[in-house]
Amino acid sequence: MKILKAHSNATIEKRSLNSLFANIIQFTVQILQSIILVPVLLHYWGDEKYGVWLAVFSFFTLLQTFDAGHQTYVGNEFNKYFHIDKLKAKEILGSSIRACLIIGLFELIILTLIIVFNFTPSFVGITAESSKDLGVEWGLISIMLVWILSGNVGGVLVRIILPLGMMSRSIYLGTILKVIQILILLLSGILRLSIFEACLYTALSSLFYSYGLFIYIRYLMPDFYPWWSGGNWKTGFLNLKRSTVLTFTNLLEQFSNSGLILVITNFLNAAFVPVFTTIRTLGNTALQGTGMILNPLYPDMVRYHATNEPKKLLNLFEVNWLVTGFVVNSAFILSLLFIEPLYTWWTKGLLKFDLALYSLIVSSVVISNFSKGFNVYLASINHLRALTVITTSKFTVIALFGISLISLLNLRSLGLALLLSEIVALYFSFRFTKMTLNKCGEDFNYFILNLNFIALAVTLIVFIFNYFNLFDRLVLTLTGIILLLFIYLKLFNLLSQLVKNRIFNLLHLNF
Repeated sequence: MKILKAHSNATIEKRSLNSLFANIIQFTVQILQSIILVPVLLHYWGDEKYGVWLAVFSFFTLLQTFDAGHQTYVGNEFNKYFHIDKLKAKEILGSSIRACLIIGLFELIILTLIIVFNFTPSFVGITAESSKDLGVEWGLISIMLVWILSGNVGGVLVRIILPLGMMSRSIYLGTILKVIQILILLLSGILRLSIFEACLYTALSSLFYSYGLFIYIRYLMPDFYPWWSGGNWKTGFLNLKRSTVLTFTNLLEQFSNSGLILVITNFLNAAFVPVFTTIRTLGNTALQGTGMILNPLYPDMVRYHATNEPKKLLNLFEVNWLVTGFVVNSAFILSLLFIEPLYTWWTKGLLKFDLALYSLIVSSVVISNFSKGFNVYLASINHLRALTVITTSKFTVIALFGISLISLLNLRSLGLALLLSEIVALYFSFRFTKMTLNKCGEDFNYFILNLNFIALAVTLIVFIFNYFNLFDRLVLTLTGIILLLFIYLKLFNLLSQLVKNRIFNLLHLNF
C-alpha cells in the first residue's frame, strides 16, 4: 500500500522535538485563550452569562465523551496493526466508521430526552425563561448535530496518521481549530451574541474544519480511502463493545472536569462557575505544559511495551519525573509571590481570588503531574482494568466529598475533593504500573522514586505553610526552590549516561 512516510523514519529525539515545538505553539494558544477570553467575556457577557456558556460547553463535552473511548481504543488498535498487517488496520478503520454512526445516534437520543423533559435549565443553573432567551437548547442542538455529522469520525481519522510519526501534525491541526474557535467566541462576546448564536457559529466553523481535515488525511493516506471500505458491522460492533470500558472511565474522568461545572450550576449557581474555572485554569495550565513533554512519548511507550523493553520504559518515567516535576513544582512555588495580583489583573478585578481554593487545586495538580506518566502508559497499552479502578475511585471520592460538602464549603469542597481523588488515583496508578513492570521482570529504582516523592512533599508543605502564614512568604518560597534544586540535581546525576546523552542530543537538535 502506498502511504506517505514523511516522518516515519525519524529518531525518537527528532519526533519528540517536532512534537514539543508543536505542543509549545498549542500551549501558547491555550494560554492566550485564557488571557484574552476571560476578561473579554466577563466584561461583555457578565459572570452569569459567561457561566452559562461554560456550563453549556461542559455539557457538550460530557456528551462527546461517549465517542472518546471508542476513538482511543480504535486508534490504539490501528497503531498496533499498521506496521504488521495493513489490511487488518484498514478493516479496523472501516468498521470504526460504522460504530461512529451508532454512537452518534445514541448521543442524539440522550440530548433529545434532556430537552424534551426540560432538564436543560437546571443543568446550566438558570431559569427556564433565561434558558429560552439565551437559546441554550438550540445552541446545544447545533453543536451536537455538527459533532455527529463530522466530529466523531474526525476524532478517529486524526489518530490514523500517528503511526507515520505525525504526532506534531495532528497537534497543529487541533491548534488551527482552536484558533478559529477563539476568534469566533471573542466576536460573540464583543457583539453580545446569544448562547445559541455563539454555539451555531462555533459549530459551523467545526464543520468546515472537519471536511478540510478529511481532504488532508485522504491526501496523506490515499490507500486507506474510502475509510468505510474494508470494514464490517460485526468488527465495528465488537470494537465498540470492547471500548465501552474506556468510555465508562472517560465519563468518570470527565466528571472531575466538565462535570464539576454542572455540579456548581446545580448546587450553587452559574455565577460561581467563572471563579472555579479561572482558578482551576491557573492550576491546569501546568498539566497542559507538561503534556508537551509526555504526549510525544505515547507511541514509544506502546512500542517499548510491545517489544518487552521495560528498562527503556523506566527511563521514560525517570526523565518525565525529572523534567516535568522540576518545572511544575518550582513554578507553583514561585507563583506564590505574584499569583494574587496576576489574577486580579487577569480578571480585571471582576472576580475575587480564593487562596484556599488555589492551594487545594495546586496540590491536586502536582500529585496528578507525578502520576500522569503512569496513566499515559496504562492508557497506551489499553490496560482496561487499571483505568477502570483509577477513574472509578476518583469519581467516588469527588462525588462523595465534593457534593456532600458543597453546602458547607462552597467551591472549596470541590478543591478538597480533587486533592483527595488525586491521592487515591496515584496509589492505584502506581500499583498497576508496578504490577505490569514486574510481569516484564523489572521494578522501579526506589531511591529515585523516593527522591521524587520528597520533592512532591516539599511542594505541598510550602503551600500548607503559606496558607497558614507560618513563615514569611519570600523566605518560604526561596527555601522551597533551593530544596527542589538540590533534589532534582541529585536526580539528574542518577540518570544513566545513555539517558543523559539522549537529553543532550535533544538539546543539540533544538539549538
